[in-house]
Amino acid sequence: MIRIKNLNKIFKKQKVLKNINLEIPKNEIVCFLGPNGSGKTTLIKCLLGLVIPDPDSKLEYENKEIEFNLAKYFQVGYVPQMPLFPRNVLVKDLVDYLTNLENHNEEVNRNIIELLGIHSFFDKKISELSGGMRQKLNLLQCFIKERDIYVLDEPTASLDPYHSHLLKKLIKEKKQTSYVLFITHNLSEVEELADKMVILIDGQIVLIESPKEFIQNQNALNLEDALSKIHEYIKI
Repeated sequence: MIRIKNLNKIFKKQKVLKNINLEIPKNEIVCFLGPNGSGKTTLIKCLLGLVIPDPDSKLEYENKEIEFNLAKYFQVGYVPQMPLFPRNVLVKDLVDYLTNLENHNEEVNRNIIELLGIHSFFDKKISELSGGMRQKLNLLQCFIKERDIYVLDEPTASLDPYHSHLLKKLIKEKKQTSYVLFITHNLSEVEELADKMVILIDGQIVLIESPKEFIQNQNALNLEDALSKIHEYIKI
């Protein structure tokens, strides 16, 4: 169990995160949901050590305090919202680099490359790729090795429906052995994938609940319908 306690973050006198307290269990998919500017990505980046939280913010693993830098303690796979790759590099050269960067399982390599259909644009330069192709490389660098924690910021962005379906199937498989955190604006994805839904608005957590339970409690047909019944969540 990973616990966040009293996490706060101020940027230029603006409080972006406000007293975030959250338990993140293993073997569950935890989804962060909220309008743009609600603090979702900042929260994720604090966990990864990419943003330094304010003093007195605490992170614990198995009741022991650890630093806000999960990669120091775990194998972490991260899908950032805006991937950056060298523009003039060929895809096949980037794939060779990624597969040789660490000790990887060759079967896992082949499976994920095949799953994402990356062979079809091996000879292209990064600068020639579409948004969906770039996202597939973004996913490759995350899933090319088995990880303890997967942190996914809008992982299905720019993917076609077929590869989006395959990715969601892969995410469900990964939760069996790992922590999975993801950010999305797609409410149907939250319904389909999330064991726990964490809604942030203006840097504060306003709801932590199972999507299924939330829908049932609101007597709604789906998550979109459930959220529309509560005025303060409509902006999502």
